Amino acid sequence: SPPPPPAPPVDCSTIKNKVLAGYQGWFGNPAKGVNGYGWWHWTLHNNEPPAVGNAQFDVFPALAEYPETSLQATNLTWPNGTAISLYDNTDPGVTALHFRWMQEYGLDGVLLQRFVSDLTNPAAHQHFLKVLNGAQSAASSYGRTFAVMYDITNAPWDSFADTIKADFTTVVSNFTSSRQYLHESGKPVVCVFGLGLAQNPRPTAEAALELIGWLKARAYVIGSGPYWWRTGGHDAIPGYDSVHAAFDAIMPWAVGRYNSEAAFDHMFTSVVQGDAAECRSRGQDYAPITFPGFSFHNSNPADPLNSIPRNGGAFMRDQIKSYLTLQGATFFYIAMFDEINEGTAIYKAAATKMECPVGEDFVYTSIDGGSVAGDLYLQLAGDFARQAQGRNQSRLSQAQADGRSHYVHACQIVVDLMVQQTQVPVTGNLTVSGACPHGTEWIAAQQTLEGKRIVVRITNPASIELPISIGVNQRGTVPTFKATILESTRASRPPRPQVPQLLEDNGNALFGHVQLYTLPANSVSVVDILRRTSPTSSKSES
Repeated sequence: SPPPPPAPPVDCSTIKNKVLAGYQGWFGNPAKGVNGYGWWHWTLHNNEPPAVGNAQFDVFPALAEYPETSLQATNLTWPNGTAISLYDNTDPGVTALHFRWMQEYGLDGVLLQRFVSDLTNPAAHQHFLKVLNGAQSAASSYGRTFAVMYDITNAPWDSFADTIKADFTTVVSNFTSSRQYLHESGKPVVCVFGLGLAQNPRPTAEAALELIGWLKARAYVIGSGPYWWRTGGHDAIPGYDSVHAAFDAIMPWAVGRYNSEAAFDHMFTSVVQGDAAECRSRGQDYAPITFPGFSFHNSNPADPLNSIPRNGGAFMRDQIKSYLTLQGATFFYIAMFDEINEGTAIYKAAATKMECPVGEDFVYTSIDGGSVAGDLYLQLAGDFARQAQGRNQSRLSQAQADGRSHYVHACQIVVDLMVQQTQVPVTGNLTVSGACPHGTEWIAAQQTLEGKRIVVRITNPASIELPISIGVNQRGTVPTFKATILESTRASRPPRPQVPQLLEDNGNALFGHVQLYTLPANSVSVVDILRRTSPTSSKSES
């Protein structure tokens, strides 16, 4: 199915409720890329083109939209025998395409990976600088946000901190003033991956704290590392409690820590909920990570292909569903946008085996059965981002007046209209109204997306008229849709959404569904989910 209308520009001043993906941007080819970079990350043997037995990636990308200026032919072939060409990430058209997809599907932005071990390699340094420039330009063009994520994997333990400081000072600081660079509390966002993780390097807690302190004087700092950072053991090295507590936000690395929906459900209750509660108790932000699946077979033939199956999207959907209910989650991270080497990519991929090269095994979106669109995971990411913006986050601003505490409450209603069958244009007005039992004066804000989805934010008694337009042709009647909050009550938890109603109009079926997100302390019951009236009659029909 086509993506929803392009998302509005992202608010880059805060990380709150954002859904971000990791962006590798590390693919190269000799003809179009940096001299000396070669076929890095496409191949096992960097100086030789991709071929059967020399492919380092497991998910095969959908290549139809990439600019010709970025492509170089390989020794891989399509089923009809023609050569397959692969892209180089330094071409500005590649980052532009990726950020356009983010806008089209609604993903907020990305954390660009900067591997510390690569920053001292001249070719790699130049490659990633071009990618960073491309990302800044594309983020501006498509209203997305970006920030930098340092990965210390395999960096020299005695110099990695100095390398990060030098790179932040001489390179990254040139981008943090960009309008699209992500900020939080007035500071640019920076993430460091690997501190406290049971891998090389393993700096002392004192060395890690010194680096975090240096960065926090200049940035909002996210720590991404051991999944069991709070409880210890497994992938966490001991003696790092003070390090984990020093970050502005914790983002535990989840990839490979569970391999099925059932395993995730266990981890969510036994690990994730406790992590979020611990962070919340000490005023620290927290971000859970979702990933669509995993496969590392072509990099390591001993690993089975599709070792953590995507199950047609069910694996990722289960994670998203749980994370959206998580108390204490500040923002969310998807691993990854373009990580096809480990099979975690969410960008457009081959949907069927016939869309993959012959003679080599690759993961495609329908590999687990059924017919799965090549853009499914972008659809899931966009839906995730839209729902995250409407989460029941307890954003309470407290002020003292007249000796009493006053709070500002917020809620959001998401109205989805999906045309199932119609031969008439669907246009009209959406009216949303509500009331607050506290009697506080609230201000209404609105956001309208052309087409099928309208998102309305209400911050107290309000009645908003919004246009709806889902055009098909110019015949027939023009219905008006109405979603109304009729009752506002205090409750310990939000009520369950009402059952969607199927509306009939001369045999043309329309499906309307209202999802309600409210604060636990100020839940709202929707009595009249959807009402349709004809402009030629004052009669209302339920």
